[in-house]
Amino acid sequence: SEFKSFSIIEDSAMPYIQLMPQRRFMVPITIFVDPEHTNEIAELIGQFLPYDQKKRDAVDKLSSRLRF
Repeated sequence: SEFKSFSIIEDSAMPYIQLMPQRRFMVPITIFVDPEHTNEIAELIGQFLPYDQKKRDAVDKLSSRLRF
């Protein structure tokens, strides 16, 4: 009930799942996953939350370039 959707972001070397919260000012939750198990985890989460196709945002791209 705390999250409205999830996304799988695969633009980086390690894919991650991002859980989008219901509340406006709550920070999205990022979960890094093993590339071999991404589909299995997505199917499991998909039983509870709808999938929403998204790409990496500008802050994420900048932080990866700065190696944070």
